[in-house]
Amino acid sequence: MLSELQKLQESTKTFAASLQANIQAKVPQIQQDLQQSYTELSATLQAVAQDFTTVLKDKDLPMQDKVARLGKEVGERVQPILENVKKSIADILSRTKSASQPPSPTVPEQKFDEKAEKAEESTTNGEAVSSE
Repeated sequence: MLSELQKLQESTKTFAASLQANIQAKVPQIQQDLQQSYTELSATLQAVAQDFTTVLKDKDLPMQDKVARLGKEVGERVQPILENVKKSIADILSRTKSASQPPSPTVPEQKFDEKAEKAEESTTNGEAVSSE
């Protein structure tokens, strides 16, 4: 029994080390991907904001036309950006989650003697077990 506990302890140590190494290996790539996504998103949003500002400052365009034009721009440019952001975040989260779940460690099987197995079967069937 003691040797099985020691095996379990070693298996747990191995699992923890494997988990930590796996996460640390993927962190730099995830950080780089996040930085690149942020840079691209920032540039795109700056361009959209500049276009919106231009439309709003146009003195020759009636207010109703400005509203219609901005509504159209939101549908054509902002909605796709938001969808891409959601998709990118989901992708990053799934990669992060997979990085934190290395293969599960092998746990030694627990062996029961014949009496213990019979006792377990009897209790699951609702029968009383007498000790011999």
